[in-house]
Amino acid sequence: MKKLESIGIKRLDIILIAIYIIIAIGLFFLTFLSSDIKGDFVEIYLDNKLWARYELPQKGYKDISVIGKGKNIVRISSEGVCIIESSCSGQFCVHQGCVNDSKTVITCLPNGLLVQIVGRENDDIDMVSY
Repeated sequence: MKKLESIGIKRLDIILIAIYIIIAIGLFFLTFLSSDIKGDFVEIYLDNKLWARYELPQKGYKDISVIGKGKNIVRISSEGVCIIESSCSGQFCVHQGCVNDSKTVITCLPNGLLVQIVGRENDDIDMVSY
């Protein structure tokens, strides 16, 4: 303890740092490890407008071709939703993989595409405001 005091860290500083770490860990568990918010529908937005809404299938998959500024192929399956092909140069949307809860969205910025999973009632309540 004397070594820490010699560089200017006091006992109260250590207590405050410990409290901040505990709060950070608590927020991590609350935000990321809480129960998944499963959805029932997939909404596809093109240029900030709802382009289509599909129900998540119980089995199998469905490929949807979305053509706007570019071409994307969106795969909707019982495991979730993903973009399997895109005409954009970076391919970040394809490499993002499948999304299976409503916490994450898939975006393809060059093509103006946004894909998200939503529940039966989209009541505008999120983890932060809840």
